[in-house]
Amino acid sequence: MIKLGLLGKHLGHSLSPKIHKLLFKELKIQGSYDLFQEEEKNVHAFIERISKENLGINVTIPYKIKSISSLDWISKEAKKIGAVNTIFFNNGKKYGYNTDYFGFSRLLEYNNIEIYNKKVVVLGAGGAARAIITCVKDLKAKDIIIVARNIEKATSQLGSLINKNIKVISFNDFEKGNIEAKKDGEIVINCTPVGMFPNVDESPVSDNVIRNYEVFVDLIYNPIETKFLKKARILGKKSVNGMFMLVTQGIASEEIWLNRKIENNIIEKISKKLNDKINIVLIGMPGCGKSFLGEKLAGKLKMEFIDCDKYLENREEKSISELFEIGEEYFRNIETKYIREISLKENIVISTGGGVVKSPENMKLLKKNGIVIFINRPLKKIIEDIDTKSRPLLLEGKEKLYNLYKERLDLYESYSDYIIENKNSVDEVLNDIINIMDK
Repeated sequence: MIKLGLLGKHLGHSLSPKIHKLLFKELKIQGSYDLFQEEEKNVHAFIERISKENLGINVTIPYKIKSISSLDWISKEAKKIGAVNTIFFNNGKKYGYNTDYFGFSRLLEYNNIEIYNKKVVVLGAGGAARAIITCVKDLKAKDIIIVARNIEKATSQLGSLINKNIKVISFNDFEKGNIEAKKDGEIVINCTPVGMFPNVDESPVSDNVIRNYEVFVDLIYNPIETKFLKKARILGKKSVNGMFMLVTQGIASEEIWLNRKIENNIIEKISKKLNDKINIVLIGMPGCGKSFLGEKLAGKLKMEFIDCDKYLENREEKSISELFEIGEEYFRNIETKYIREISLKENIVISTGGGVVKSPENMKLLKKNGIVIFINRPLKKIIEDIDTKSRPLLLEGKEKLYNLYKERLDLYESYSDYIIENKNSVDEVLNDIINIMDK
């Protein structure tokens, strides 16, 4: 049995174990892939110790540069980048590689993104950025603009990677529309952790920046669509997340450790399986059709269906009305408790309560592993059909419904990845959702 793993500082939401577990299954080999969270002061001692136990490890933020000094040899691309993400232990020696380079190159190829003779903007100057900068240099980008928080530090860190066609500017200048960055700019690549779960409401740049470019790539894969990419999509731009790169660089690491070529179709197969694990989360007003549509959708997609309110009632052995009698704050705390449980499940359709968006914590949990769809049904239709007596917050009558709609509409829109108008037939609405999932 081969023993592998991932070294980093914060690894709670890493998909790497899933990727390698799927690969072990495809290759019919026995293997384990563990997560190793270590403090910076322990990195060198850890690598020395694990080299006697494991065949190899991956390395992630923030140890891609620091770990180099523990190695006996590093590959050509790793030398150019100045960072490693893969270490192979063999005959008492430690060999370092950078498969981020190959993963990013394949991501570009897979998504038909041409770099040759283009002006490319790279956000960030850390270990991940170094691999991307090296790759786009080798692909002969016309110019590369690196946007960093600290220009002096970034320039020092990047060292020999910087030449006459590479310029480092501040985020401040970039946001102001720095002429050099803006002129003929076509591609923006986010190599920072801004927007990564759980800070899903953050974007490294503003809408004003996004309007000036055509293609947006985010190395983040959790959430599947960051706020950065969502803004780009809404503005009609091409947007690509880091999932394919994550899988490809993992496969490239396995090729090094196992000394074998792994077929391209396996990368696509594993990527698809990971995407199949994504949950579908339906949000919207009481009476918009979330539960009805969710159950039908789950049936069509052969997924499990969970109605959050019913799940909560079954676990608490009390009705929503009874829980609300204790107080709305009490109910919301209970709701968060069970949404935390539900969000850990995979491959499910989730119908939420109408007020779930009132809690940022709830939405962070749901967006961690789910695509959020706002079912927007015309208020007139809701009022015609809804039984206010069965809804605790609507006991004051239909006027309350108008007020709730005004209060929550912005929240529904801001938290949603997609908005579906529920004003056509059930089959049409379901097809609209299915088309989103097939993108």
